[in-house]
Amino acid sequence: MGAVAVLLETSNQGIRSTSLPAISAARELAKHHGGPVVGVVIGTGAELGAAATDAARYVDKVLKADNAALAQPLAVGFHAVDRSRIRQGDVVVVHGAGAIGSFVVAGAVAAGAGAVVAVDVDPGRLEVATRLGATHTVDAREADPLEAVRELTGPALADVTVEASGLADGMSRVQRLTRRGGTVLLVGLPKKEVSFNAVDLILREIDVMTTVAHVCDTNLPAALDLLAQRDLASLLVEKVVPLDHAVEDALVPMAEGAARGKLLVDTEVTA
Repeated sequence: MGAVAVLLETSNQGIRSTSLPAISAARELAKHHGGPVVGVVIGTGAELGAAATDAARYVDKVLKADNAALAQPLAVGFHAVDRSRIRQGDVVVVHGAGAIGSFVVAGAVAAGAGAVVAVDVDPGRLEVATRLGATHTVDAREADPLEAVRELTGPALADVTVEASGLADGMSRVQRLTRRGGTVLLVGLPKKEVSFNAVDLILREIDVMTTVAHVCDTNLPAALDLLAQRDLASLLVEKVVPLDHAVEDALVPMAEGAARGKLLVDTEVTA
């Protein structure tokens, strides 16, 4: 089961969408508002066409389409931040600044984190994380994240650590960066079994939280508000591809892990 972001716009020719399924789900809402709508549908195949209209949200006309299309993944980042219980002034470490981790960075900054440390092995991702508001970055190939966190916090370590890389040892990596009584949030989906030091978690009273997807009623509006204030598309969107090249220019690079940013599909443009 996957998430499909649906961007709809009304015009004289009807409704335009960045995703073919689930147009009927937001048709009435788009007609009512007379403007763009962004919706998120969970399901596969026929399930997509049966989405409820409460999964769609009106998009203010001042918000550009490429930014509106980022509402769903940004909402995922916001939900992760909600689950992690980040508080004003917290030191937050995001391990893995890729597709979802970058949105967690943005969400942590928006939540008022005092310091956000992005950890990755890709300098390009770390640069984007900085532009999203990360106060510190660590290239894990060149520096030990634990030493970097200690330089920032002393022996206390981070209040919240977020594992967004999906590495099998990702949880162990962030656990060692987390303070006594702190929180570890698991976002990335590992492809192998995960091992961790349960005794350390117990003795240091570290909370382990998980997160998936988002809450439409709260996270989507918050994401749209931020996107109206900041042009995140210029930082995160790699390219917009025409519909008839969606497979080779979008789906294949994503499946092969070659996409460096978000890939958007324009259903009105053909090569």
